[in-house]
Amino acid sequence: MKNLFKILFLLSLIGSYAYAQKKPDDKFSLSIDVSNIQPQPRIVILTYFFGGENGMQGKSDSVMVENGKVFFEGSIPEPAIAVIGTKYFGPTGVFCLSANKIVIKAGTDITKLEVKGSPYNKDFQELFETKNYTEPFKQYIITHGKKSALSLYALRSYWQSKESGLDSLYQLLADDFKKLPSALMVKKDLDYKADLSLGKIAPNFAQPDAAGKVVSLKSFRGKYVFVDFWASWCHPCRAESPYIIKAYQKFKDKNFDILSVSLDDKGGRSAWLKAINDDKVGSWTHVSDLSGFNSETAKIYKIKAIPTNYLLDPDGKIIGKDLRGEQLEKKLNEILK
Repeated sequence: MKNLFKILFLLSLIGSYAYAQKKPDDKFSLSIDVSNIQPQPRIVILTYFFGGENGMQGKSDSVMVENGKVFFEGSIPEPAIAVIGTKYFGPTGVFCLSANKIVIKAGTDITKLEVKGSPYNKDFQELFETKNYTEPFKQYIITHGKKSALSLYALRSYWQSKESGLDSLYQLLADDFKKLPSALMVKKDLDYKADLSLGKIAPNFAQPDAAGKVVSLKSFRGKYVFVDFWASWCHPCRAESPYIIKAYQKFKDKNFDILSVSLDDKGGRSAWLKAINDDKVGSWTHVSDLSGFNSETAKIYKIKAIPTNYLLDPDGKIIGKDLRGEQLEKKLNEILK
């Protein structure tokens, strides 16, 4: 993950963590020595993201190099994942920025950093480099949730994996950690998702189909309906098509239907319709307001990644979610024998 774009994308997903000992207006100072990098870079770019009760926040700044060094200072409400680079979309170094006096010495390239003064950087690097975003983070929360603020970072990373048991892991955090911005964001998301848990009534929405006719979820009441969020550009979504087709063909005459909701954006109408045709999934209803993840429906359903899906009973109650592969057919076999 040495490309700045890839790093920023990951940061936007996994967020940051907080600690209880610092106040929201705490200051940081950051000194970076890039004299070992040849040729000498002209600028150093610092970008960092941190959580907030109302969502992720990010800041970016750039400073001209003088005598092989740059200096940044500012306010940070909680420790954050930070990246530094010497040019946009180039190699980057990753470290943990906190309200401390931090000194960094770069090696022969910006990806090799010697970091001093960041109290959580060592543990952060070990977690950041892991290839498995579930079990290591889960174990870290279980072991350190009461004493290490890095458990907030682990919790948010685990949350992004969509694994079950997030609420029980959240409960393992120290009470002081739960009062901080990142923890409040996680809790807010947990409370919202509780409305989309099994047994809850799925929120209604309405979007236009390919012909422009507005279709509402409530119009499917009385049937079992599979609500599938996808997009033409989403390869994992389209890889599910054969399984969905198989389930549809088997149960379409048994009070079962499908409502596919595309998260293609404004310029994606042609790609959306082409994907429906190419994947041979036009037998059921497809809708899209072509607003991507900014769609009101996506916001209502808190869609952060696709594919995402819900199986509803005739009363609109959620009886299954995120069913992949043969799981949909298996679930329908249980209820529509």
